Amino acid sequence: MLFADDTLIFCKPNESNLGYLKCILLIFEAMSSLKVNLAKSASIPIGEVPNVNALAHFLGRRVDYLPSTYLGLPLAASYKSKVVRDPIVKRFRKRVAGWKAKLLSRGGRLTLLKNTLWSLPIYFMSLFTIPTSTAHPLEKIMRDFLWDSNNNGNGFHWVNWDEVCRPKQEGGLGIRSLRVINEALKTKWLWRLQRRTMLCGKM
Repeated sequence: MLFADDTLIFCKPNESNLGYLKCILLIFEAMSSLKVNLAKSASIPIGEVPNVNALAHFLGRRVDYLPSTYLGLPLAASYKSKVVRDPIVKRFRKRVAGWKAKLLSRGGRLTLLKNTLWSLPIYFMSLFTIPTSTAHPLEKIMRDFLWDSNNNGNGFHWVNWDEVCRPKQEGGLGIRSLRVINEALKTKWLWRLQRRTMLCGKM
């Protein structure tokens, strides 16, 4: 069973383990003068748990089910699933809708695109492979925002997107490709793992 707040706690679904967990939380509150907000927490069963409602009531938490969301990322859902893709695309469209592109110069749109819009999926891309079904609509939103003042998808794209994503030294606008950065961010985890292994070997 999984208990989710800003921390994940795995334990067996029985009152004995939950009793120990409850004691730990009470001791934590007493020692730290902080309060655990159980209203924002949830009990999530993994597999068949017949008495999940009774166990959740024992801790005073609500019951949630997989697939769920933790720190903005999906749990137990394929990275290619619409459950994963749709919230990211929705965030892109919501952010662009509030910018009034027709009131901005193309330079202003480029600045917003590079410094704000492009960075929205960084957290997701650092942990998951971004599939074409997700990267394509995100890049389309960015293309339309850059070239189309009305954000209706009918604007003329003056330069091929691959050319736009080239470095400024090579004649591009310096917008980095989502899929290229996705590969770089995932490779960074391998670098960190190798570096930590080397440091542990020297100790």
